[in-house]
Amino acid sequence: MNTRELATKFMDEILYDGDWITQWTPFNEEKHYADWPGKFENLLDKLIGELGSDFFTDEFICMFTCGDYDDMMDVIRAHPCLKSLYELLDEYHDWLSD
Repeated sequence: MNTRELATKFMDEILYDGDWITQWTPFNEEKHYADWPGKFENLLDKLIGELGSDFFTDEFICMFTCGDYDDMMDVIRAHPCLKSLYELLDEYHDWLSD
């Protein structure tokens, strides 16, 4: 999976799990994507360099975007570089809420 696909997967996990997709009729792709893929790609490039691409499994993406908060914090404690990803996902979630 390339970095763009990985970025989109993180974004889609929030979008579909949070039922944001059902709030937009018709689906507003510009609202969903805007400049966010670039933000995610830049960050994920750095994280992949540090953690390796194999770190970002489907299970990890699901857990990290919509899983248990304590589990996410455990992963961040084990890999502090992921705090920036958590913060960007939180910022994206807030942006979708506006």
